[in-house]
Amino acid sequence: MSHGGQQTQPRENLDLTGKIRFSRESPEPAGGGSRVIANRTNSTFSPNNPMPYRTIIAALLMAPLCASGQQEWKIQTDVVIYEAVVAGTTIKVVVSEQAFDPSKHETTELENRGTKENPNWFGATVDGRPAIGTDQTLPPKGLPQLAQIAVHFGEREVVVPASLTSNVFLPHLHKPGVFTLNDADSIVSVSADAKCVFIDLGVGDGGGTATAFFAVSADGKSTTEPPRRPEP
Repeated sequence: MSHGGQQTQPRENLDLTGKIRFSRESPEPAGGGSRVIANRTNSTFSPNNPMPYRTIIAALLMAPLCASGQQEWKIQTDVVIYEAVVAGTTIKVVVSEQAFDPSKHETTELENRGTKENPNWFGATVDGRPAIGTDQTLPPKGLPQLAQIAVHFGEREVVVPASLTSNVFLPHLHKPGVFTLNDADSIVSVSADAKCVFIDLGVGDGGGTATAFFAVSADGKSTTEPPRRPEP
């Protein structure tokens, strides 16, 4: 049905009488005035009219999701983001995520330590380190959290301490270690003697997109501090 050249769409409303009420609203008149609503309740449950059943089933399926209010994310484990032979040594970098559980960490929220007139915002922290991969807010429960980075130097495995990874979220594992002239996400660099690996791990999404840096050496040491050039 149309009104004034404009199409209107039916709207379904489930009442408690076992009927589906369809209401059709006319558009607002151009010159003002009242809106006309016409209702009809002649659609009832029957084997030949499955739509009411579908409406109820859909509502029941959606109810738990609406009640929980918690989004679920895919968690990836043991993703090889780099593997190559350098100076005769096989170098492999393996990354895993886990679902973030705030109760297992020391956390602080995004906080204005200044005034309303002169704000001084401090981003959220996880285990005493700034949260990386979020928009400075504390990540929600279940968000993919960087669980482990393991670097293999031949037969020797060096695992980055959890204290250096627990503040990193939404690691980019969909394009592991691949970059082009015009596009780069996570980048792995290996020293010519195959004794040290730099990992620039793309993390976050939207306003929280960033890079988390890790340096791992074959002697078992790890750091998130960027390298410094030797003094002249």
